[in-house]
Amino acid sequence: MSIATSMKSGLALLDEQLYDLAVFDLDLEERFAGFKLVAKAKRLGLYNIILSANESNDIVKEGYILGCMDYLAKPISSKACDLVFQKFFLINNTQKVEEMIQERFISVDPQTIDMLEIIKRINLSEKTVLITGESGTGKTCLAQIIHDVTKGPDRPFISLNCSQFNDLTIDSELFGHVKGAFTGAIKDKMGLIEKSKGGTLFLDEVHSLSARAQQKLLKTLDDGIIYPMGSERPKSVKFRVICASCEQLEGLMAAGKFRQDLYFRIKTFELHLRPLRERKVDILLLLQFYINKGERKMVLSSEVEKALINYHWPANTREIEDLVENWNMQSVGIVQLENLPARMRAPAASLADAEFFTGEQCRMLNELGLKEFTNLIKKTAITKTLKEKNGKQVEAARKLKMSKSALSKALDKMQGGQDERRVL
Repeated sequence: MSIATSMKSGLALLDEQLYDLAVFDLDLEERFAGFKLVAKAKRLGLYNIILSANESNDIVKEGYILGCMDYLAKPISSKACDLVFQKFFLINNTQKVEEMIQERFISVDPQTIDMLEIIKRINLSEKTVLITGESGTGKTCLAQIIHDVTKGPDRPFISLNCSQFNDLTIDSELFGHVKGAFTGAIKDKMGLIEKSKGGTLFLDEVHSLSARAQQKLLKTLDDGIIYPMGSERPKSVKFRVICASCEQLEGLMAAGKFRQDLYFRIKTFELHLRPLRERKVDILLLLQFYINKGERKMVLSSEVEKALINYHWPANTREIEDLVENWNMQSVGIVQLENLPARMRAPAASLADAEFFTGEQCRMLNELGLKEFTNLIKKTAITKTLKEKNGKQVEAARKLKMSKSALSKALDKMQGGQDERRVL
């Protein structure tokens, strides 16, 4: 580490030695002389930080224009220092982080890759993260990657599936208890929140939490303290929570089954994992990954590959893992169609053959006529998809497989009080 007490000595040090990170005060001998050091550090490719008591918007703006990565106010807190160094580590270990993601989350799907890129670009170390997606899409794997990237594998990563506990036992699991708190509490027990101190608590299936557990979790996240069951003595805890759900939490909120304040508290940052049926390019890749994990090798016939690509994979990657394990148990060498379960061999039903109209839809078709009924279906699909995508038109258009301009035109046409009846 080198220290410069003037702008001149600072410029000399930057010329003489190589550095990874530099911290500059702005006022060195003359006012704002530190800006010259910032500009030079930027040209040299250094991660540089301004530490100053000057919080004027114009000065802060100038610092970022000249190339500082962070502008911190004096006096600096230990939390701010931790965040800066975590961000520095993330930026300077991009290649390592990328390799970790590629090794542990198998995907070549463009939308999934774009989502994973966020982990490399954004410092999630102190943010609560909500991961959504169907069961088996890799939510636990993604949570572990985020933890290892932001906290480090040496910090605790505690995982809990909330759906496996009732109202009483979830209290004990999360917050712990003292001896005698309830029948069977023969000794003190440390809760998972306390065990995750300094690291990450991963709450899978968070939608399964009871109303009481939701309220207690919210208070803990807001206040940073817990009360073990049977104790009135508070314990201070500092941890980051990552939550996951296979359910639409917005719908549960509307039904009064999930607290709105907790939802926005855990959704500081949201990541969504698409199901396999929406990223077919990953199916054979994942199959090969699980085949390669075993010592015994096998290959897929072209007919099997085609059938598996067309299969809808309701259990996602869990179903792939189970399938490969079944082949190994059968000692299959070349996987043929007869080695597949019947549900995977059956061709997907064509739209023309599908019985997808309900009785109510048939009634409305007869009542409205084809044109008006078709318009109503289109409006319903657009409204539902926009709600799922939180009003984001680009994402909605992508899911609906239509252009953004076509969606905008459809929305404009929908304005003006068309029939509000829904297709049931």
